[in-house]
Formats: sequence, C-alpha cells, structure tokens
Amino acid sequence: MCLQVSRGLTRSSCCRASSCCGRTTNCVTSCSAWATPRSMPTKLCWPASALTSRPCLQVTSRKRRPPRWSSSASTRLPCRYAQRPAHSPCTNRGRIVSPDAFFLFFQAIVEYAYTGTVFISQETVESLLPAANLLQVKLVLKECCSFLESQLDAGNCIGISRFAETYGCHDLCLAATKFICENFEEVCQTEEFFELTRAELDEIVSNDCLKVDTEETVFYALESWIKYDVTERQQHLAQLLHCVRLPLLSVKFLTRLYEANHLIRDDHACKHLLNEALKYHFMPEHRLSYQTVLSARPRCAPKVLLAVGGKAGLFATLESTEMYFPQTDSWIGLAPLSVPRYEFGVAVLDHKVYVVGGIATHMRQGISYRRHESTVEAWDPESNTWSSVERMAECRSTLGVVVQAGELYALGGYDGQYYLQSVEKYVPKLKEWQPVAPMTKSRSCFATAVLDGMIYAIGGYGPAHMNSVERYDPSKDAWEMVAPMADKRINFGVGVMLGFIFVVGGHNGVSHLSSIERFDPHQNQWTACRPMSEPRTGKLQTV
Repeated sequence: MCLQVSRGLTRSSCCRASSCCGRTTNCVTSCSAWATPRSMPTKLCWPASALTSRPCLQVTSRKRRPPRWSSSASTRLPCRYAQRPAHSPCTNRGRIVSPDAFFLFFQAIVEYAYTGTVFISQETVESLLPAANLLQVKLVLKECCSFLESQLDAGNCIGISRFAETYGCHDLCLAATKFICENFEEVCQTEEFFELTRAELDEIVSNDCLKVDTEETVFYALESWIKYDVTERQQHLAQLLHCVRLPLLSVKFLTRLYEANHLIRDDHACKHLLNEALKYHFMPEHRLSYQTVLSARPRCAPKVLLAVGGKAGLFATLESTEMYFPQTDSWIGLAPLSVPRYEFGVAVLDHKVYVVGGIATHMRQGISYRRHESTVEAWDPESNTWSSVERMAECRSTLGVVVQAGELYALGGYDGQYYLQSVEKYVPKLKEWQPVAPMTKSRSCFATAVLDGMIYAIGGYGPAHMNSVERYDPSKDAWEMVAPMADKRINFGVGVMLGFIFVVGGHNGVSHLSSIERFDPHQNQWTACRPMSEPRTGKLQTV
C-alpha cells in the first residue's frame, strides 16, 4: 500500500490528481471542502489485483465506459455482473433499486467499480457510508470510517458515535467512545452533549474510563445537562447522581452541595445519596457496604491491586482483603475471606477473584489449628462479597493456579503429607471441578505461566529442588517435558512478555538467587538475562 498526502489541493485539483492512478490501480480519495489541517485531502492507492477479480480486470483493460445515468422517483442503477463480484457479495444478475435520495451515492459506488475512484468528504461521507454499507463495498466503507475517525473532535464525537452505531461500524463506534472519555471535559461543554438523552448520558458518565481530574467535573457536567432543560430533566437527577462516584468528593464539596444546591436540597433521594457519601468519610466501617464500594471505585477501576489473606508474623494468619488505587494512592478495606488462609492460589476469571486451597486457620474449643484446604472462594466486585465455590477433589497448598480458555486450573501443591502431581480444572458453566492429565513430576512452591495456549509448570520442590519444566496442551490433555532452566528454583517470580517466559530470583536449596532466565518456546531454549542487583526470594510479582 502506498500513502500519499496531498496538501493544499482544492477539491477540483484533488479530483484531477486521482487520474494519475490509471486503470490498473484502484483509489479511494478523501477530500474536504474545509481547508483545515485535520481534513486535508488524502489519496490512498492499492494495486488493482488486491481489489478486483480477473474478470473485472479484463473489463477495465478493455476500457469499457461506466453506464449512463438517469434519475427518477425510483432509480434503477445498472450494475454489470462482471463488475459486482469483486466488490460486493451480491452476485445475482439484474438491477439494484434504491430511493432517489441516495441515487448519486449509489452512482458513486457503482462508478467506483469501473473507475476505481470515489471521493469522500465532509459533505458526502454521511450518505456515502450507508450506500457502501448497503452494497457491502468493504473498502469504501472502511475508508469512510477512517475518514470520520480522523475528523473526531469535541463537537462531533457524540454524533459520530451515534452514526457508527446505526450502521454497525464497531471500530468507529469504539474510537468515538474512547474520544468522548478521553476528552470529556471539552465534550461536556458542547451542544451535542446538552442534547443527549438521559440513557445516553447515563452510559457515558458510568464509564470507568472517563478521564477527569476530579469527580466534581462529572457532577458539574450532569448539573449543566439538567439546567439545559430543567423542567423536563430535573426528574432524572437522582438516577444520574448514582453515576457520580460521590465518596470520592471531598467533605467540603459534599457539604456545600447539601446546603446550597437547590436542585439537591429539594430532592429527598439526592440528599440520601449525599448522606451515604458522607458516611464513607465519617464512618469507615460503612465502606464495606455494597453500594459504597461501587460508588467509591475510581475511574479506570481495572488498574487496581488486591491484597488477600496471608500471614502477619510467625503465627498470625489473615482473613482481611484490601484494594489499592494507584490513581489516588489509597487503600480501602473489602469484605474478608470466610476463613484466614495463606499459601493459596489466586486468579481472576470472569471478573471475579478466586482464592484456591491453601492453609487455613480454624478454631475448635478455643484452640487454633491449621489445615490444608480444598475449599475455594470467589470475590464479586459488584457486590463486595465472597462466596463459596465447589471444592476441589484434593487439598492443596503451595499450588499453581492459572486461567486458560475460560477455565481455572489447579496444579500440584502439597496436601500435608504428599507432594502432588495431579491437576484439576474448574468449569464455571458447569460449576464443577474436572480431573485432567497429571503432571509428569510432583511439584509444590513452583511457578505457572500461560503462553500460546499452553500451560507451563516451572521448577518447584517435590521433594527436592527442581529446574525441570513441563507444559500442558489442553487440546490433547497431555503434558510434555521441555528444556530445563539453568538454575533450580522455588518461590520465584514468573512473567510472560513479548512471546517469552521470564523467571526471576528464587532459592535453589543453597542460596537466594539474583539470576533471571528467559524461555523461547519456538527454540525450546532458556537464555540467561542480566541478573538483579540483589538476590530475591518469595512471592515475587512480574508485570
């Protein structure tokens, strides 16, 4: 593909420039009547072989002229059978009937099949895209979408989003939505924003990826939208206020709203929401409630860290759960585990956090004792609750846990007596654990990774320190050994990046390690990387 950007061309000169392509090259030329830098005419050229079938090339090489056109209330557009298969799935002989309003744009599409040229501008794109969509001329449709995406600004992004959704242009709709979220502070001051429906506004301000400096911006945007037609819209205030992360507003701001904002002061439901937000600040124990956790979640919520259970000293085992928000450098407490536990596996599946197995602390007649667990719990961020999941067939601590193809795998571990090589998987749709092929070696304190659809079990202890590595193919339900690491390792970090598996630090049975190795699955080879400045062992994390 060659890309030529023509600067300073008028619309007529842009049209003349397209003739340089000749008959063996198909072109889509984008031009605009406005001489703005963002809408400069562009000329994109593709080899004709990439667009047309051999019969079409024969028609073009004979220099057959496009048909003559006539307009009527119901216009019939001639479309020769030899031309249509290259550009549209429609292959039946005959004619295409279209409303007269779209006549010129159907004409442009059909002439494109003959001449390889079509002009896309701000005046034509809104009618050209539906015509290309109806005739399924995918290249023209794609270029119309690209043209509209290049024209996105604060004043038109909402309209383009609606337009894209109407005609099923998924990528363009996503691009417009992303633009709205990233430029919300400008968008919320435009006429298009004030003309949003309540449902459309609700969808925008509920978006976790809304880019705002503070939640005050979201509140003021909603207030402006309501005041644009206060008689009709005031009834929606309480419902829209649910979309504002009220606990993230300062006490001073909340108090001022409660006392001085007449829209809120006169609405009982709105005052109740403000009271709940104030409780978040003055009553920390209230933060674990269902509604508070939802409304206290900062924008771009996926970027968080979760700390679950573990140990706090030689004997103390934790059941607490906390969430860290890097955006605000703050922690909040979440619902605790049903029992304190450590040495468990953890994974995220279907937007839930699963805690698998481990060693749990129980109380019996005032005496604390520990037990290797087969129980599983899942945390739902929508309700801030932990719920029990079907237990595994075996008790496992220091196990490996991975998610692959929508299923949760529990590998190896230690049951209090034996090191395990068995593997089982949890199928959420069936709500049951199923056995799969066991590993070739028993392993605990090892690392797991998923790469190219394969599950890797790396190093570990069972009952000696190991450097061996094996991988599981779910399609064959079989394990195979791959190249071993240079160092034996337990309690080390693992990560997947750029098509490689990296292992970091750990302990080899004699000393702590600073070494790092990289595995290439295509070469079946481990390569030493530059070591860390200090040895590290434990629950190392990689990103």
